[in-house]
Amino acid sequence: MRLVDTHCHLTFPQYDQDREELIERIFSSNLAWVLNACSSLDDIAPMKDLAMRYPDRIFLSIGVHPHYAEGLSDRDYALIKEELASFDYKAVGEVGIDLFRNLSPLEAQKEAFSKFIQLARDFDKPLIVHSREADEVVVGMLKEADLGGRFVVHCFSGGVDFARQILDMGGMISVTGNITYKKSNGIREAIRYAPLDKIMAETDSPYLAPQIIRGKRNDPSFVLEVYKAIAEIKSVDLNRLMDILYRNAALFFEVNL
Repeated sequence: MRLVDTHCHLTFPQYDQDREELIERIFSSNLAWVLNACSSLDDIAPMKDLAMRYPDRIFLSIGVHPHYAEGLSDRDYALIKEELASFDYKAVGEVGIDLFRNLSPLEAQKEAFSKFIQLARDFDKPLIVHSREADEVVVGMLKEADLGGRFVVHCFSGGVDFARQILDMGGMISVTGNITYKKSNGIREAIRYAPLDKIMAETDSPYLAPQIIRGKRNDPSFVLEVYKAIAEIKSVDLNRLMDILYRNAALFFEVNL
């Protein structure tokens, strides 16, 4: 039994009071490793510190969330290139388009997403995609990019139609605790539709706590609730699902099996 959380944010301030205790606790269970996703340049130093103190348990991606796309400069992209050249990041992300909060203009988001797609290509890394109320834009840009399936739409919140378009491009979908919410029928239908080898599980913690702790701080240990939901939807034994999703994540992020 080996669990993997393929998207969390352990450097976020919600963990400032008990980060070390939390990390020790989550890795004393069945959690094998996590992918700590970068959302801003401010994440880089603290998340590298965590990764170096917990080798083979905390892996990293690098990117900038679309909320902050407007403020990115040529110097910022140069810094990210330097990081990709000098540190073993497992992916570029999280990057993409967010039309729910619109904290950066759409054109700025598209420009940033395009540049990060090129960085993923240049450094031969998979891409972690953020898409919120932006499915059409994201699909169009991913089709144009033709990444050969080396991308995952994280925190998947679409339905079967969006899932079909992602899967037709060879991409993967990753679901969070929101799959356990009563009104998330579209997400559950998408998971029912998707092949097991195209699914990953995450927490996106400290956000999107599963139903059993909804409204409270989430953490990577609760990825088990996501696994349970997927197992029920797919009518698969939980232990077998753990093996399948572990392999999916390990192959996608090139982590040793």
